[in-house]
Amino acid sequence: MLSKNKVFIVNMVFCIVMVTISVINISRGQEMNFSDFPESNTKNTINSSDVAVTSYNMDVEIFPENHQLKIKAAVVLTSEKKGNVSLNFNLRDEFKVEKITQADKSLKFTQRNRNIAIEGIQVAANSPPLIFEYHGIFEPPFKSDSMSDVIVYEDEIRLTYTSGWYLEPMWTSGLKIKPSSKISVEVPDGFTVVSGDNQEQPPRQNNGLICYQFSSSTHGSLSFAAAKFARTIVPWDDKTIEAYYFPKKPDEKPQLIVTKIKQKQEDVRETLEISKSILEFYSDKFVPYPYSRFSLVQKSNYAGYAYGVQTYVVMNNLSSVNEKTFAHEIAHQWWGNLIHPVGQGERWLTESLAEYSAFLYMEHAHNSRDVVTDSREFLLSQMENMHPIRQTSFDTPNYNNIVYKIGPHVFHMLRYIVGDEQFFEIVKIFAEKNIYKNATVSDFIEISESVHGSSLEWFFSQWLDKTKNPAFVLESQTVQHSDSTYSVQGAITQYNTDYRMPLEIEIVGEDQREKQRIWIQSEKTPFKFNVSFNATNVRFTEEMPYWILADFFNSEQERQGASEKRPKQLPPRSWEVLFKLIRSKIVRDCNYTVGTEVEIALEAEQAVRLVCSENSYEYKEILICPMEGILNIYTFFTDGTFSGGGISINSDSSSSNTGRSMAIRNITVWEIRDDKVHIKFRTETDKQKIKQIFIERYKKQGKSSREIEQLLKMFFQE
Repeated sequence: MLSKNKVFIVNMVFCIVMVTISVINISRGQEMNFSDFPESNTKNTINSSDVAVTSYNMDVEIFPENHQLKIKAAVVLTSEKKGNVSLNFNLRDEFKVEKITQADKSLKFTQRNRNIAIEGIQVAANSPPLIFEYHGIFEPPFKSDSMSDVIVYEDEIRLTYTSGWYLEPMWTSGLKIKPSSKISVEVPDGFTVVSGDNQEQPPRQNNGLICYQFSSSTHGSLSFAAAKFARTIVPWDDKTIEAYYFPKKPDEKPQLIVTKIKQKQEDVRETLEISKSILEFYSDKFVPYPYSRFSLVQKSNYAGYAYGVQTYVVMNNLSSVNEKTFAHEIAHQWWGNLIHPVGQGERWLTESLAEYSAFLYMEHAHNSRDVVTDSREFLLSQMENMHPIRQTSFDTPNYNNIVYKIGPHVFHMLRYIVGDEQFFEIVKIFAEKNIYKNATVSDFIEISESVHGSSLEWFFSQWLDKTKNPAFVLESQTVQHSDSTYSVQGAITQYNTDYRMPLEIEIVGEDQREKQRIWIQSEKTPFKFNVSFNATNVRFTEEMPYWILADFFNSEQERQGASEKRPKQLPPRSWEVLFKLIRSKIVRDCNYTVGTEVEIALEAEQAVRLVCSENSYEYKEILICPMEGILNIYTFFTDGTFSGGGISINSDSSSSNTGRSMAIRNITVWEIRDDKVHIKFRTETDKQKIKQIFIERYKKQGKSSREIEQLLKMFFQE
């Protein structure tokens, strides 16, 4: 009899033909005589590009009480050629591979830096499978809680396709990966399992456990979550939209430390209705949502906001959502799951396109333009400090600003160039042609040019491969030729770039106005237009800053004045410097008492001030938000933008993000005024308690009474 606390995931089957064959039977080599294969030597070696993965069986055993996973996997490889091949698989470092066999014969392999390199694999049209056996222990990661983590809590389990828990064949090897999938999951009574694949039949009892079965006609999501969820459903045509959440009891009292935000059913249902609106919009603009259901799944409240995998989005709070962020995660049902971008620039087609999809939804639902222009000034001050979009990867400095801010603007500018009708046709065709396929930036460009009817290489080259800060300056004059004819002539000069771009100017008279489009193709582009009225003003249209990520000035004097006011650039490594400074100062003796929390805030503020001062970057306010094992820092800059980041108290990892926090609790607010740091307090009692802590702290540092008095005056405005 299996323990009730032990969770078994059995027979995760990726196959096209043999989806019901067990791991035990597969491991026998399908009755094939291994001697039929040539001995492993270089003469019989074939290329990995001649090999395909056609079946993937996994028997996964989970021990929540020990936070342990034990996995046995059977991978079937086929090839029209007969021979041996060497392959590489990705697997996270916490796992230890015990052995790899084929037809009961042990294979040589090395395991290093998330890579499993295997030699002497025999392949043919009917190859015996590779059998992998490995295990790993995953302690509760209070330091982080993202879709890249393996979560094995006693009351919650989450595995995703990005968490490295399964042996993933390396795409770069040229290996063809095209299996369908089937998952069978057994959990203790009371648990509910949500998977990215289709549920084949209702759950059934099996020796005190509950068995769930899921399948997919494609590679599958390789993701699932399990916990003691409540469930709420709203209908959507012939589909269902579901929520799985931690329910709030009517008499439940508030907790000091909240690891799970309990939800009210009526609040969750409201969020489901928002989901429905977003899904309907994307289904109309892209391709129809292809799955039978969409789910929202709640997670513990340790860190992070949300992430999306095939058919569901994971969030820590289903009652209060940031609609744009929510729309971004739902967009990943198309960009990243239904269509799988690969190759150079794939982040632009995955994250940037999901972010721009969210912009489109907000524009549709709320007639909002703020989401496009929100961080425009900040980006223009940073452009030359960024990395080219096409070359950006996860470890690129300023990754978030490049992918989530500049990247969406490129789609927005393309929409301006080709017009709404062509733009949405481009996106729809791109989705239709690449459903369940890999897609590249080149594929997107090819479709764009086909729809537009002419080359757009100039556009993609200057915005995906360059990091310039364009500035356009308009100078003009009006000349009268007769009583009814006037000539407006002048030039548009571009600074910092040699870009091509169609720009619009507006010729304004006393009670008349006329718009003209001018193609910029050189450093200085002259223009001349005849109009029937006396032009009193010639200027760029108000639409230009909305559509084009560039500076627009209606005179040289205006350009020079603006450059003096703009904040100086923030170096790309500033967050890394900041994290290092904070960690060196506050990681020790961090108990999260009231006093310690304030001391953390003070040290963090000093570190932020030091970094910003060294880099001459202007900022005005810092929010310090300690959580369990996490210190979140939100920096508000003078140009109206802000950046947020978090450091782990328990590790050397750090992350930075740009966005708006949904719920910042128990914060200490600091302001920068006149080059001095000031504190705001919620109550006078808090102020006096913290003041006393500061006094005792400064005394221990050996400061004199006069020094302490000056410091208190500075921080407490006394």
